[in-house]
Amino acid sequence: MKTLLNSAAFALCLLPSVPALASTPATPETAPRPVIVSCFRGPWTEVIWDHANPKFIRSLRALGYDQETSEAIGNDICRNPALVNDPAAMRAEMTRIYEESLTYLSRQNG
Repeated sequence: MKTLLNSAAFALCLLPSVPALASTPATPETAPRPVIVSCFRGPWTEVIWDHANPKFIRSLRALGYDQETSEAIGNDICRNPALVNDPAAMRAEMTRIYEESLTYLSRQNG
């Protein structure tokens, strides 16, 4: 029985949460780029080891965020208890962050 529970817990650790896709708003000079909001959840109901998956960080980097900022944004979204297991809320929060940081991105890339 203990082995079965350990196996089930291990299998749950391997299952990522359902990724939510947030598409950035189009501007005349750029086509929309999807942000893949993907978080490691784990088998716990509490926010313990939650963190951004690498594909989430890579999609933020592709938008122009530096590594440190990408990790901060990703982990803030993934570790926010109000957003856990709510892809629509994750998408809305990522869209809000992106829209508020357009001036930051233009300074970084321009």
